[in-house]
Amino acid sequence: MQPGHSVTVGRAPVRRHPQSVRSWGFNYIENVDGKADTGNANADPDLRIVPDRYSKDFPEGAEGVYDVGVPSTRNPQTGNPGPTLWLPMGEKVRFVLSSRDVIHSFWVLPFLMKQDVFPGHNVNAFEVTPNHEGTFRGKCAELCGVDHARMLFNVKVVTPDRYQQHLKELAAQGQRGFIPAGIDITDPARNAEPRKL
Repeated sequence: MQPGHSVTVGRAPVRRHPQSVRSWGFNYIENVDGKADTGNANADPDLRIVPDRYSKDFPEGAEGVYDVGVPSTRNPQTGNPGPTLWLPMGEKVRFVLSSRDVIHSFWVLPFLMKQDVFPGHNVNAFEVTPNHEGTFRGKCAELCGVDHARMLFNVKVVTPDRYQQHLKELAAQGQRGFIPAGIDITDPARNAEPRKL
């Protein structure tokens, strides 16, 4: 069964976010404008670390949008630090996790699970279907260096209509396309994730 939505998660790269201290970066692999001929996520070099079995599920025409943050970014509703990852309530979302620098661990507290994120090794993935609205805290659960305590983020679960509106807002702000998801890895490592979702 194909997921309704795909998101890659990793450390925000310097190329599109030049601040020296970065936090999480989120790629929303979506057909934001609804046109089949405006994007091709499968051919985008910034998503080449995504395993074949997941990239084949990218929506046709997915030109995508992204969001990044720095630790001083604040969620406007809660004041919690870090960027905010938006998810649609009641719809399945596949997370593809990668790292550009060191080992991290993606942990959304209410999901009651965490998933390690490795640079240049395997790519971890999991799926969730958020079932109630709200804004939740997330963090890196792996000691990842000097800025570990600042690797915080938020997850905001909203209605599917509000989710689509947010993607259009990111596009209107010029955050179209994708940020690099991870560092290059060999094809066997890229496709070695043992769990079949």
